[in-house]
Amino acid sequence: MGKLFPRYTDEFSMIEDPAVIMVDVQNDFCKRWDDDSESYVDDPRNQPTVDAIARFLSRYRESGRVPIFLRAVHHEYTVSREWKRRYADRPHGMSCVAGSEGAKLVPELDVRSTEPVVPKRRFNGFVNTDLELYLSTNDVSHVLFGGFTTGNCVAKTVFGAYDRDYRVTVLSDCVSTYDPGQQTTLRDIESFGDVRQSSDIELEPVEANRVSVEGLY
Repeated sequence: MGKLFPRYTDEFSMIEDPAVIMVDVQNDFCKRWDDDSESYVDDPRNQPTVDAIARFLSRYRESGRVPIFLRAVHHEYTVSREWKRRYADRPHGMSCVAGSEGAKLVPELDVRSTEPVVPKRRFNGFVNTDLELYLSTNDVSHVLFGGFTTGNCVAKTVFGAYDRDYRVTVLSDCVSTYDPGQQTTLRDIESFGDVRQSSDIELEPVEANRVSVEGLY
């Protein structure tokens, strides 16, 4: 009989308060396609945000915590007529198509094999995904958010978290958008949540809460 769970490591950290969810930090949203090199390259509009996310994730992991990543993935079977209409006039069509380079998380995230990556099909990361299961299973009450774009998938997921009674904090230097209305969105979020610089977030070490999985398989 096979093992119930694959052995990724002999020891892992549970998702701890405050949990962090990084939303759609993917090539199609954060990088720029370069025709000459036929690859994604840094976009100067977004790279400062990507770098801030990478710095925060380094500090977050050092505290003993496990980040969660949301990743938009679109497939012909999950794209409705409305979504097809929405993207019909865009020169590059649908973003983050399943199996494409554009759908990949950017390399600066340095995602580990033991870190949850939650695929999503809609703006709100709680819609038809396992995100709430990860949070509720680990008794999370406070969620930090970063990612792209502020007024769309980040805000919709923040609203979804608050509707589910989570305390929410947006990391203002870890979100970005092409829309100049970012500050308006952040002010709206401040009416019920917190907006703070990532450097202001205190992360007490949780290494005492590491759980040994030796012998569970």
